[in-house]
Amino acid sequence: MLSLTQKFSQKVYQTFETEAKRLIWNPLHTTSDGDAPHKFDAEPTTPGTHNPNISKFESVPPIDRLPVEVLGEIFSWYLYEPAGYLFLYAEAASVKATMWSKFDPILLGHICMSWRVISLSMPMLWSSIAVFKPTSSQIPLIQVWLDRATHCSLSLTILQSKKPNLAEQKATDEVLLLFQTRAHLWRRLDIQIHQRRPNKPLQNLPATPMLESVQMRVNGWKQTVVDQVWRNIHLLPSLRRVGWCDVYMEKGMPAHAPWGQLTHINTVQGVFKALCVEEFLNALQQCQELVSFETSIIMPRDSPSRPLPDITLPKLRILKFAIRGGPTPSALFQHLTLPSLVSLAVHQSNWPPTHRLCWIKDLMRHSRCRLAMFFLWDPLLNEDELIDFLSSPEAQHLNRLDLLLQGLLTARTIKCLTYVEAEATNLLPDLEVLVLRDYCASDAELFEMITSRLPALKKVQLPAPNSCIPSRCSLSFEKLFLTVRCDFRLEWLH
Repeated sequence: MLSLTQKFSQKVYQTFETEAKRLIWNPLHTTSDGDAPHKFDAEPTTPGTHNPNISKFESVPPIDRLPVEVLGEIFSWYLYEPAGYLFLYAEAASVKATMWSKFDPILLGHICMSWRVISLSMPMLWSSIAVFKPTSSQIPLIQVWLDRATHCSLSLTILQSKKPNLAEQKATDEVLLLFQTRAHLWRRLDIQIHQRRPNKPLQNLPATPMLESVQMRVNGWKQTVVDQVWRNIHLLPSLRRVGWCDVYMEKGMPAHAPWGQLTHINTVQGVFKALCVEEFLNALQQCQELVSFETSIIMPRDSPSRPLPDITLPKLRILKFAIRGGPTPSALFQHLTLPSLVSLAVHQSNWPPTHRLCWIKDLMRHSRCRLAMFFLWDPLLNEDELIDFLSSPEAQHLNRLDLLLQGLLTARTIKCLTYVEAEATNLLPDLEVLVLRDYCASDAELFEMITSRLPALKKVQLPAPNSCIPSRCSLSFEKLFLTVRCDFRLEWLH
């Protein structure tokens, strides 16, 4: 739930970029009065004079009337505006706020003097650093960045290029050594290294008493080397979140992980072999604090040799699964009870091609959970089963639906999702966000479905038009976006 300040900040930020050039002006210093955009019914003033008919408050640019606290919230939202895509490796050298951000706080100091003063007085704006394709020339900037963060806890990211040369490898060591001067302030560490030579600073980490989140992906290292790095990290009593890569997971579930204290586990890139269901469940049984779990598995074809334990994870709210090969996942999920589950993302390409969503309904039914967010990627699902799932009682509390079905979603599904005022059996009455990554329906059918769900529907994401010439559908939706009198957003997926 967003605070009133956060909601206000969001609203201001939506017009932030387009309005900034118009609003950020100082009539006494940066713009002559003859050129300034006047909004008042008064005669233009001459340079350096004040019109007595305009109050001093009104003469201040609107952006400068905001309280510093609100402006700080806007700055924070600005820095965390996502770039729209994630990086597996760095293509160009840069330093940003986070791995997925568009911007950095240095730009804020280039707008005007007052913004520079505000940004420098807010250490939290400088407490997150992401270094792309490390170079020695970045070191002075990173040092300034760390100095401005003062004593704030730090979120640090290093992302190498796909094939780092010796200079980049050396610079990576230099950046890590610089980061280690503030090791007592580390809170989050995200390392993605593509060099085959083990990184010595990473192998010899100093004391990090505040470190709670570590994501580490390395290529070409020996599993024993990676295991030793993780063994030291797992000893930290502050550790709560881990991201294990395929190199580390090649021998199965970690033997020395602190399961009982972990709240977030991510092994999406970590499992490329058949899963030992018994070992998997035994590890989960110890994760009573687990809130979010992301993994990729291959379901084994053979039945377990002995009865499997039934497990309840009382705090698990987010589950993301990529399932490949083998039979239906029911053999695994019938032993899991997740009463707090609200978000489920499923990427499945396993066989058989029928009854592909039954295990999800069974999981929700015996867990007695209310699913709010559901993402499904499935190239083998048939439309009848999709409609059956969307019509089920288990799906009726969804407020976000995200589908990628490779041409499966046709006019039949669109019609089922169309809201009819006179009917009492409309599907997904609480739906606020709809993401259709592909579909095979006409422009008119899609447009009718979306407009029928307004104003409850808040955001729609659709595939971007392929042609440079906008289709009638895209023009219709752009018109809807501009004219609708409710809180509605249309976004194109690229």
